[in-house]
Amino acid sequence: MKNYPLWKSILVISIIISGIFFSIPSFIYNENSDNWFLKNKINLGLDLQGGSYLLIEVESEVLISEELENISDLVRRFSRDLKTKVLKSNLKDDEISFQFIDDNNLKELRNKLLESYQNVNIVIKDNFLNIIINDNFKKKIQESAIKQSLEIVRKRIDESGTKEPLIQRSGKNRIVLQLPGIKDPEKIKDLLGTTAKLTFHMVDDEDNDSLIANRAPFGKMIVSDYENPEIKFLVEKKARV
Repeated sequence: MKNYPLWKSILVISIIISGIFFSIPSFIYNENSDNWFLKNKINLGLDLQGGSYLLIEVESEVLISEELENISDLVRRFSRDLKTKVLKSNLKDDEISFQFIDDNNLKELRNKLLESYQNVNIVIKDNFLNIIINDNFKKKIQESAIKQSLEIVRKRIDESGTKEPLIQRSGKNRIVLQLPGIKDPEKIKDLLGTTAKLTFHMVDDEDNDSLIANRAPFGKMIVSDYENPEIKFLVEKKARV
C-alpha cells in the first residue's frame, strides 16, 4: 500500500470539499434570492442541459437592391435639378444604366453622384450614364448589415430572458446562436423573424394638389397618420436615414 504525504491528502480532500461546496447552488438555485452564494450556480452548456442551435443568414442582397434603388432615385433628383431629362433606365445585376435626352450636364451629374457614393464606377458614353457598384460597395453594406443584425439579435435574446446565450458571427453573412435550456426553437425563430426597420423620409409640405388628388408624383408616396388615417402626408420615397 502506497503512503502519500499528509499535505497531499489534505490538498485532495480540500479540493473535493470545495467542489462539493461550490456545487450546492446548482442544486438549490434560487434566482430571486438576495444571497450571492445561492445565485452563483454552474451554467450548463448545450452538451449538458440541451437547448437550441440556430444559424441565421443575413440577406445582404436585399439591402444591396434597396441601395441601388436609392441611387436610381438620386440620379433622377439630380437630373431634375440640372434640367437633364431621363428617357429610360435599366437595372441589371450590379449595374444601372440611364439614357438621357442629351449629354448636357452629365459630367456635373457624375460629380454630384460621386460626392454621395464613392465606391461606385460611373461611366459616361454619349447620352448614356452607367453606374456599376464594385466589391467594396457590397462589402461595406454587408459589414454594416451583419453588425446591425448582431446587435438586434442580442437585444431580442436578452429581452426573452434566455440565460447565457452564445451569439457570434460565422463567416461573411451568418450568425450562430446557442441557447442552453431552450427546448422550443420555433419561439426564438418567431422572435427573431419579426421585421424591425426604421427609416426617415422628408415630408413635402408644399405640394398640396397631389394630396387633394390623392395621387403621388414620381419619387413621392402618400402615407396616412398612425392615429388618424384621414390625415395624409406626402413624403419622399427615398429614405434620408
